[in-house]
Amino acid sequence: MPQAFQGVEKGFKKCYISDMLHHYRYKNAFTLAEVLITLGIIGIVAAMTMPSVINNYQKKSTVTQLKKVYSNLQNAVEMSKAEHGDFEYWEKLGITSNEGLYNYIYEYLFKYLNPIEHCGGNNCPILFGENNGYYKRNGGYVSQNRVGARFILKDGVQFMVIHVNAEYMVYNIYVDLNGNKRPNTLGRDIFVLNFSQKWPLRFDGLYQYDLSEDGKSLRDFLISDYHGCKKNYYGSYCGALIQLDGWEIKNDYPW
Repeated sequence: MPQAFQGVEKGFKKCYISDMLHHYRYKNAFTLAEVLITLGIIGIVAAMTMPSVINNYQKKSTVTQLKKVYSNLQNAVEMSKAEHGDFEYWEKLGITSNEGLYNYIYEYLFKYLNPIEHCGGNNCPILFGENNGYYKRNGGYVSQNRVGARFILKDGVQFMVIHVNAEYMVYNIYVDLNGNKRPNTLGRDIFVLNFSQKWPLRFDGLYQYDLSEDGKSLRDFLISDYHGCKKNYYGSYCGALIQLDGWEIKNDYPW
């Protein structure tokens, strides 16, 4: 070591292993009570935030699935137009029998979705939802005895088609995004579209609004009508509301 620095090392304390163990042995740590309090606070915060996180995830997942189903149905309409010509030249929709509706809806729409199971009539072995062909509404269950056709896709999405209005030749397509899984509730995993001679495919509520004369805005109509997307209402217009809101479930949506 250069002479100018000789003796400087005396100013530094040499630490041996025994000294290091001494430092660690007497270093302050969290007490058990402090650890338990911290874990309790973390648990309370998680309990407060997790429901919101789960709800947001479920909402986004629902919108993504619904948008995909709607897009696939629209693509099926376009493929049908390529095969059968413009919609005005398709076979007329004035079908009164379940078997007739099944044959029509399969030929002009669902065959392009390649369903893994499908049938027509009220005695189909395929069930819509977990309650033997029933879907939930306002805490109860409503039977769909007028079923004309049922279809199941590879991803588990189920469809049920029924007659609605013979005069205007309108038919409803009920879409269950997760098949037999819960909650089987309108506006949550079940949504309704219209299939008619004038409009090949629209969410339920849009057709009715065109016929309405109450002067309400479309959004007000979709949440205030008896079939509107609102708590304690029928709920079949929820798909139209989601689409109108830019494929988003907003804060006033009755989730």
